[in-house]
Amino acid sequence: GRGGVIFGALEQLTGSSADLFHLAGRLANSDGLKPKLFQACGTEDFLYRDNVRLRDHIQALGLALTYEEHPGTHNWAYWDQTIQHVLRWLPL
Repeated sequence: GRGGVIFGALEQLTGSSADLFHLAGRLANSDGLKPKLFQACGTEDFLYRDNVRLRDHIQALGLALTYEEHPGTHNWAYWDQTIQHVLRWLPL
């Protein structure tokens, strides 16, 4: 799959610094200030189901998450639109 090209062997992903589920758990269990998180995904994105699983995991951990989904796929047109939401969300 695509993960193998980006992150290496899938067997080595779990528990690594590229495993977002693992990193969210570490963050939730850490002491100190926890960052607010923003996640967005197009509803037609091939990664949509994985994004919903990650959203549910982060929310179950009690981390502060702003989640958005809108019609769109995994492409620049979606990201160009969504970055405007991220910039408004950031405390600048």
